[in-house]
Amino acid sequence: SNGQLGINSLISVVSPTVLPMAINATSLCAGSAHTCAIVSPDSGVRCWGSNSKGQLGLNPLNTTLLVTPCDI
Repeated sequence: SNGQLGINSLISVVSPTVLPMAINATSLCAGSAHTCAIVSPDSGVRCWGSNSKGQLGLNPLNTTLLVTPCDI
């Protein structure tokens, strides 16, 4: 409900879901309302979901919810 699935929606999903993004994640970390991934080949970090407390590394005054991954 906070976009933490990265599926370009705020809906809740109760079954496994394929992410509609073309990233090669080597590691994932999920909080209660956000998700971050380390991606190959550059070992960059992409996050999505709630940024209400700055947990995505962005200014919470500018961006509260991201429903698709952004570079951090």
